[in-house]
Amino acid sequence: MTRVRNFFDHPPSRQTLWFLVSVGLLYWGARGGASRTVIMGLFVLYAIAGTVWVRSQYEDSLDGRRHTLPHTSLIAIGVLAAGLGAAGWFREQSLETLVLTALILFFVGLGFRIVVLRHREDRVSLGRWALVAGGVSYFLGCAALGRAHWLVAAVLLVVALFLLPSGLAMLSEEAIHRNWRIRTPRQRLVRMTLGVVAFALIAVASADVADSPLVLLAFAAFGLLVVALTSSTMADVAAVLALVAFMGITPRQAALPPELTPSADRSNVLVALGDSYMSGEGAATFYERTDEGGGNGCRRSPTAWAAVAGQQDPFDGLDFLACSGASTYNVREPIAARSPGPETPKDPRPHAQDGEISTQLAQYQNRADARKYTPRLVVLSIGGNDAGFGTIGQMCVAPGNCGTEAALWNGGLEQVEESLRATYQEVRETFGRTPVAVIPYPDPIYNGPGSNCELIALSPRERTFIGEFLAGLNNKIRTVAEEFDFFYLVEMEGALANSGLQLCDPVNEGRPGLNFIGLRSVNGDPAQRFNPSNWTHNSLHPNERGHAAMLRVFKNWRDEVDPKPGDDPASAPEPGDLQAGADQASDLPDTTAACDVYGHLTPDVYSRADGEGCRNQGSDWALKQVGVQAGLVGVIGALAAAAAWTASAAYFGWRRARWPQVLEKREEAARQAMERGEAARTASGTSTASSADAST
Repeated sequence: MTRVRNFFDHPPSRQTLWFLVSVGLLYWGARGGASRTVIMGLFVLYAIAGTVWVRSQYEDSLDGRRHTLPHTSLIAIGVLAAGLGAAGWFREQSLETLVLTALILFFVGLGFRIVVLRHREDRVSLGRWALVAGGVSYFLGCAALGRAHWLVAAVLLVVALFLLPSGLAMLSEEAIHRNWRIRTPRQRLVRMTLGVVAFALIAVASADVADSPLVLLAFAAFGLLVVALTSSTMADVAAVLALVAFMGITPRQAALPPELTPSADRSNVLVALGDSYMSGEGAATFYERTDEGGGNGCRRSPTAWAAVAGQQDPFDGLDFLACSGASTYNVREPIAARSPGPETPKDPRPHAQDGEISTQLAQYQNRADARKYTPRLVVLSIGGNDAGFGTIGQMCVAPGNCGTEAALWNGGLEQVEESLRATYQEVRETFGRTPVAVIPYPDPIYNGPGSNCELIALSPRERTFIGEFLAGLNNKIRTVAEEFDFFYLVEMEGALANSGLQLCDPVNEGRPGLNFIGLRSVNGDPAQRFNPSNWTHNSLHPNERGHAAMLRVFKNWRDEVDPKPGDDPASAPEPGDLQAGADQASDLPDTTAACDVYGHLTPDVYSRADGEGCRNQGSDWALKQVGVQAGLVGVIGALAAAAAWTASAAYFGWRRARWPQVLEKREEAARQAMERGEAARTASGTSTASSADAST
């Protein structure tokens, strides 16, 4: 009991406890999918607790005191966290338990890093050692990225991420102390001015070279981080924890409306098959149980154009089967799959995506047989993931010019055409005479006169490559669609362009219909929600504005054509002819592709067994570009950090030198307040006595 009382009587321990409580509540709110009002309330509570926590550390540093938990408290928290994590893992096999445990251990580790080591007598030598070791680890990690050794690079960069801030924090205390001992304020002012000017020049020059104002924002955030590390506080810890919690927030999932549940009384159902451009990836809200990290990631959105169209005339329902990330082998029925070759199969064997019970056509068969509904129209968007959309996006967002690797992908379109042919064949066999509308991919980027691309990291050559590659893919899709007498919505290619919603189009004033970098996490346990790799999946996909434009194109086409069952031309090939044609196509010799689109695949799972696939080569190219650029950024960042650190140390040294005067003014103000209070009480007593005498 005495120890507990001593703990609460110790201000640093008490403030740290309330800060940890606010952190726990904030992460609980983010994990639970609470309302925005609750989330904002928890953020306000966290901001208050964090401000008190950091401010008390700062004021203690000005007094020369150590704002620190007892070593035994830090060790006890760490042992308790590790014990709870081990117990939870062996009992529940829960990744959530491990992530929360890692979060607590991370906090404890930072506590030792900043609080304990900073006040050691040999902090200067330790800080220098940490900076040198961290710098070496960073540049070795960049070199490993340049050679596409991503695992080695990840380990080295994590080590650098811990050592570099640690070294900077430990050297900061000595730097502040030296600036504090400077007798003339002019010297401190000169150091502050030189540091600020140098940092500003580096930031402006970097933004000018990159030709993007976003670089200035990055430098501003980096400068604030350096200031936090220099401040003799754990402000950087509070900021990082808040950022991770904020990114882990996922809005509540939308319930699937009855209109999207086909049943026997529905005879005009719209069936939506395909990938993320059909399912609604890029939106802010998804239907429940379709946005689960580590589970079903189909991300079917109520704002997807197909979801809205299925609830409007002439349709009386929608069978929403499209799934983000789908390739042709996720649409085809497993029972109709062709056996892959023993060495290098042209196509992967059809299989369901993670979280789905079967492929899309198999799901349709099961639902149609069980619910006896009648489809009126099938809309299909597929081929982009087969063509490598995801990897191409990584390459173009990465430093370097992805347009130089155009041959890597253009040659693989022949393989994509074969996969489309096999898939369309099975769609025709499954839906018989039901009309099928094939949806091409809209052109995402404006590359004409007056284009405004300052906010996206794509050069003109990269924009040209993306436009030409997409046109080539759409041409393959159209060619195969016409072979099967499917409708082809050519107007959809210009859905964004004709509405002024393309990226870089000055007409939309920075509000395009497609996300360049869409920051949003996924639903699920903390291991998924707070994982940075899951924060950008909304990127390079149409948002709500884009899907509204695509819906307008679809409705105009539907009103003009009014497709109904039996409208397909009578010359459509018979199923037997289609199978023969597909088999013949699969036996064709290899095309002139620079690489195999699929690479060597295991029979049932889309996995990479060697480095011959286009995706492997594209990812390796992106890693190498990132490694080279990261090395250059490291040099520039070191110069900017030195400038910001110099200015920060001079400022905090000035504050420490002025602190006795501040305390003196506070004490004087408190003394005057006490005197005024005493005088008021004396005057009140005298007045009361006079009233009593008068009354007598």
